[in-house]
Amino acid sequence: MLERKCGVCNEEVPVTHEQIGRHENDGVITPYHMGCEYEANRLEPCEKCGHHRKNCSNCKGELKMFKFDSGVDHWIVAYTKAQAINLYKDLVGDAYEEIVECEGGEDNLVTECDDNDTMNYYHDGVTCETETYRNLINKYCTKPDHFACSEF
Repeated sequence: MLERKCGVCNEEVPVTHEQIGRHENDGVITPYHMGCEYEANRLEPCEKCGHHRKNCSNCKGELKMFKFDSGVDHWIVAYTKAQAINLYKDLVGDAYEEIVECEGGEDNLVTECDDNDTMNYYHDGVTCETETYRNLINKYCTKPDHFACSEF
């Protein structure tokens, strides 16, 4: 996915202009004007989304729950679907492509959970909490990460 605004000045970067780009971990390419290159090279990633932007106007700012339904279900908390997929890929490694094929594509594998739907969650492996996804995220999550697995 190609972002359209410069990561330094936040102005549009037309595809016809000379530019540099940074491939972010979630597959997004953050573009920079050539005149912004010096500052772009010194940018630290956003703590929320990981993109290298001076003012992260694209960051949604709110974590979401994504369910990966592959026989053994995994719930991953992330800011975007692409970020959740990358975290899941890190979890399952080389098996990812085979899992996607068995599930009939990524759209069948991963779904964004509705904040108001509930989940039975065993935070300590013993005590069951039945809470909405939003309440669980607010209670336990501060950054994108693997949240739960149906086999734990």
